[in-house]
Amino acid sequence: MAPAKKQSKKQALPKRQPPARGSLRVQAWLYSALWPLGEAARHEQALLTAGDLTWRHGPERLDGIREAREHLTPAGRVNLADLLAEGDAALAPILERQARAVRSLTAAAAQTQIALVAGPVRDAVSRHGGHGRRDDALALADLAQDLINGALDRDVSGPEAAMWTAIRGGLAAVRGGVMFAALDAGRVELLAATDAMQREIATVRSRLCDQFDLPPAPVVSSPGHGR
Repeated sequence: MAPAKKQSKKQALPKRQPPARGSLRVQAWLYSALWPLGEAARHEQALLTAGDLTWRHGPERLDGIREAREHLTPAGRVNLADLLAEGDAALAPILERQARAVRSLTAAAAQTQIALVAGPVRDAVSRHGGHGRRDDALALADLAQDLINGALDRDVSGPEAAMWTAIRGGLAAVRGGVMFAALDAGRVELLAATDAMQREIATVRSRLCDQFDLPPAPVVSSPGHGR
């Protein structure tokens, strides 16, 4: 009698089942990743269109405008990575374009900040009688920051308001000059990248909601509603 063949220790892995209607996994993609990304994109589109880069010279970053993944919670970032791996690889290069544009605009703002403090802002403050705290390093940096954020186009409040009133005319030509070319080009590219991201997010959300029979927005239960 022939000896029985030994069974292989290697067991076949069970086949992964695709998400079903109402899938919790797909809900996680939609509501912890795509939904907050879409909301953030709309907010950033408004800031970029208005020319408010939300530049902050202290931490050297764009405060209200950031790389897409930074808008998500840790759980949201995990679910976004899962979506990109399993549900929509086409979104990945669009997110990377937006991230590159944020980094480029941040670098342009930092360089513009340095150039403004060393030149036009210091000169304008000096010509208009700046003295004491008004022309110390922090005050000059604050004025340059406001100029980068488009403050010439709107009223400024706070401790620098009086100085802004005095130097606004002298800086109008600076804001439209060659020094701001890289900054403005970076803003235009980031706005285009954010628009593309917003469109792709809307497309993916619509497809997932139709395919898995899910609502397009998170369902929030409030006391007194739905009774």
